[in-house]
Amino acid sequence: MKNKFNIPFMKYRYILISISMVLFVASLVTIASKGFNYGIDFVGGAKVEYKFSARVSESEVRDSLGNLGLGDISVVRFGEKSDNMMSIKVALPKEHAAIGETITRALEARFGEGGVTLEKEETVGPKVGEELRKKAWLTILFSWALMLVYIGYRFDFLFAPGAVVGIIHDVVITIGLLALSSRPVIFTRCVDVSWEAEANLISSFS
Repeated sequence: MKNKFNIPFMKYRYILISISMVLFVASLVTIASKGFNYGIDFVGGAKVEYKFSARVSESEVRDSLGNLGLGDISVVRFGEKSDNMMSIKVALPKEHAAIGETITRALEARFGEGGVTLEKEETVGPKVGEELRKKAWLTILFSWALMLVYIGYRFDFLFAPGAVVGIIHDVVITIGLLALSSRPVIFTRCVDVSWEAEANLISSFS
């Protein structure tokens, strides 16, 4: 049976190359101008997880913490809906020794003392966050260098640079979209350790 499905990519190669270059340059400009909204993994902060006795919404939890002066607060539901589990991430204030107690008291004032239970608390200091941020970028750069060596050894060093340029192209456009979405333009996406895995995943499949 003859396959009638045919897309003439080469016919439109100049148009597609132009679109690709525009996206690549736009991504570089976005990264340089907007930067990233780094999460607590990379700038330091606190992450606390709570279990609620009744179903509550993320907005209710966020509103109950609005008067604490903690800046941007990330509230994410996780697990099954019936578990009523919430993860709260905040920037680490100068007086952070009792940040878990401070958040717990605010939640208990809103939902009652028996209505919320602190399950887990984690903190990341600013120096540790900066070190993680550096290592995340180095991991991506090293992965590109290793791919260049592998492709050159496995196939041909003449074609290896072009293949790696294609990988860099895909990752840069993705990071550009991430830089755009990390600001309140489309939606707010904090850059944390998970995005490093996403970037390396894109490199692997490109």
